[in-house]
Amino acid sequence: MKLAWLDISPFAGWVVMALLSMTGMQVAFESQVMMPLASSISQASRPSHTPAPATPATPASSPKARLDDIVLRLSNQPSLDDRILKMHQLATEYNVQLKKASYQAKETPENPIVQHEIQAELTGSYPAIRQFLHALLSQNQATALESVEVNRATGHVGVRVQVRFKFYEHP
Repeated sequence: MKLAWLDISPFAGWVVMALLSMTGMQVAFESQVMMPLASSISQASRPSHTPAPATPATPASSPKARLDDIVLRLSNQPSLDDRILKMHQLATEYNVQLKKASYQAKETPENPIVQHEIQAELTGSYPAIRQFLHALLSQNQATALESVEVNRATGHVGVRVQVRFKFYEHP
């Protein structure tokens, strides 16, 4: 078949060329971008680990043994007064104001671990408060951050944060 006798207008020729080039670009895009992406998605959806070979089960330690281990680690902690002093020093170091702190001890006769709950209001910049909390928790392993409530400080630059900590100790 001879194409010369097909009477194609120049506009129709440009449309056909545009369609062919767009089809070619679509094929190239799918083969270069979408196929590797689909491959990586299917690889990610497969389980990433193979079952470990069976090992002999180690006997679980008794709750009493675990409690004794925790009590031993808590008895090696600095005193509560030293830990609270360190908390105030860290607040000063990170330019965080520690306001309205209340302290409450929760001690039960059947539990050898004493919980000291500290509720405080912190003010300062958000990054400074985050760094302070991170430093406090990393330097004091017997501390738990129970709750955090962040609000914009009215009339000041920065944030106001209500925190509740628990310091654990063995008397």
